[in-house]
Order: sequence, then C-alpha cells, then structure tokens
Amino acid sequence: DAEEFSTTLADSAGSLDGLTDPKAIGRVVKVLAENTQKMIEQNASLQEKLEVSSQEVITLKENLVDVQKEAMTDGLTGIANRKCFDISIRREVERVMKNPGPLCLILTDIDHFKKFNDTHGHQTGDHVLRFVATMLQRSVKSVDTAARYGGEEFAVILPNTELDTAMALAESVRAMVAGKRLRKKQTGADIGSITLSLGVAKFRTGESIAAFVKRADDGLYQAKRSGRNQVVA
Repeated sequence: DAEEFSTTLADSAGSLDGLTDPKAIGRVVKVLAENTQKMIEQNASLQEKLEVSSQEVITLKENLVDVQKEAMTDGLTGIANRKCFDISIRREVERVMKNPGPLCLILTDIDHFKKFNDTHGHQTGDHVLRFVATMLQRSVKSVDTAARYGGEEFAVILPNTELDTAMALAESVRAMVAGKRLRKKQTGADIGSITLSLGVAKFRTGESIAAFVKRADDGLYQAKRSGRNQVVA
C-alpha cells in the first residue's frame, strides 16, 4: 500500500508539473486527497493490529515463562525437578571451571520411605515428600537449588559454599526434620517422625559432574550403612 501511494504521489507530481488550468489542478489534488485519506485509514487500521499483536506477544512471553517454570518444577513438591537439577549443576560446574570457587552438593534420602508408604499409604507419603521439600527450600539461599532428585531422594546445589558450611546446613536440615512429629491431616493421628540420611561433597577441579554426584551419593549410602539419620561427607 505504501508503495502504491508513493507511485500515486510521483504520478501526481508529474501531472502537476506545468499545469495552469485550475480544474485540471483540482482533479489531481482530489486524487491526492482521496489516496492520502485511504492511506491514513490504512495506517490507523495497521496501528490497531500492531497494538493487538504487541499485546499478543506480551501474553505469549508470559505464557512461555510460565511453561518454562512448569517444565523445571516438580509437580508434587513444587521445588525444582530433576531436569532443573541437571541444568543447574552443569551451569555451576562450568562456572567454577572458569572462575574457581567452592561448590558443594548435598544428596539426601528419606529413611525407610517404602516401609512408611506401605504402612500409611501413598497419600500420606506424598505429604511427607512435600514436607521434606519445604524444609529444604526454607533452608537454602536464593542462589542455591533445592531439587527433587528422584523418588524420595532430594538434592541441594550450593554455589560459593565451603564443605564445612554445607555440612552444617545438612546437619541443620537433618535435625529439623527428625525433630518434627507428623500427623495425618484427615484424622490428626500421630504417625511419628521421619529421618534423613545425607551425603555431602565438594567439587574437585577437573572432575566430571558424574564423579561429583557419585561422591555425594557415596556419602549418602555410607550414612545409611552407618545407621541412617546422619550426615557423611
């Protein structure tokens, strides 16, 4: 439309060149006025469509953020999921490889969770998973990542954190969880308490992510073999 209008302007300018007859000039001006009005209306319509499209883009961006957040969140517990954990630990390891600094990882498992599930039912088991996730989320800083690693296992990525600080955090979470008495929501019946076994590892420069995770996992299973309800580095 703009190209057509430009052609009209050029043709009209050529037609006006040398014209002296008022009627002839009037006809050219009328054509110019009609085409200008048409262009004004088209521009107004285009502006309306542009505003609608801009709002649609904003909405799409907001929806995309929501979808991305949902894709990185564990549906049951509301904390980061395994996919988010994998992305986060890769990012943090890459960061410390470029800018050396401490990086620690905690892996934790709910002791005897299968037995607890079998005794009290899966719905109560789900409440316990949400409870542990809440305890972890409350204990970490905004730069840390608390994630459901899988099943009844959770992980916490701790950037810029030395091993003794990570150990203290793990011990704090262990004591906090062990100190809570759990009750069934529906009946209020006391179902006792649960405990956590936790393994902690500090990243060693140059090691693979798999080796880093395995060392934390080794600590976790050593804690279980040593009687559970404890932290092992």
